[in-house]
Amino acid sequence: MRRERKLDMMPLLDIFMTVLFLFATIQEGQIEVQTYEAIDLEAAFAAEKVRADTLAKAIDDAQLEERRQELENTSIALASERERNMQLATQLATVKSQKSDAEAALAEAQLKLSSLEKQAREQLQKVFKSADQFRKDDVLDKLLDQQMVFEVEIKGVIDPVQGVINHCCFRSDPRSLSWTPCGTIPAEEALRAQWFSTGADGLLAALRATKGGNAVTIIRQDASSSYLIGDKIATSIRGQIPEQKVYNEGIVAAGMSCRVPDATD
Repeated sequence: MRRERKLDMMPLLDIFMTVLFLFATIQEGQIEVQTYEAIDLEAAFAAEKVRADTLAKAIDDAQLEERRQELENTSIALASERERNMQLATQLATVKSQKSDAEAALAEAQLKLSSLEKQAREQLQKVFKSADQFRKDDVLDKLLDQQMVFEVEIKGVIDPVQGVINHCCFRSDPRSLSWTPCGTIPAEEALRAQWFSTGADGLLAALRATKGGNAVTIIRQDASSSYLIGDKIATSIRGQIPEQKVYNEGIVAAGMSCRVPDATD
């Protein structure tokens, strides 16, 4: 009977252990390499993070500086504008003050001029009036104390759109240089009747303000006014104030005192 030979496993075990050792060594080396690589990557990441943080801070600082500069420039501009506004306000106050002073001086000058004109007229009357003229004026003064004398003048103006415009003026004292406007008299009968019914722009109220009913009204018109407008006004006044004497002198070639208002009146 053949005897079986027993295998010696020790050499195999040595080989196996050697192979395991080699694998372990290789794996340890790889792990060490990976560990170093991880450390390097971590360090690189940390460095990149530091650089990123530094860059972000630099950007924030730059933006803050830019905003600070913008705010500073805005503040300077506002201060400059405020100073300019104060200068303009001071100039405006000065101009207003000068305007007030000029208006006061003008009013004073006009008052002095009116006084001088009045004195000049009085002096001329004293120099050129004869004794007979003084007596006539004295009689006229006494008559006007007892009886009113109204003068109504109608001055026509030709307008290319409206046609004839009849301007009306009156005065209640022949000695006065002042005339009172009484609007415009319509040429159409219906409109003229309506004008009278509403007081004729103050004319009727003035004609009724007589001294005990004693009054005379004299009406004149120029050649440019509407045809026979003076006669029609005289008829209307007689109808409204029958107790008053009304004289229509018709068309007067010269000597009209009624002033036509201009565009600034």
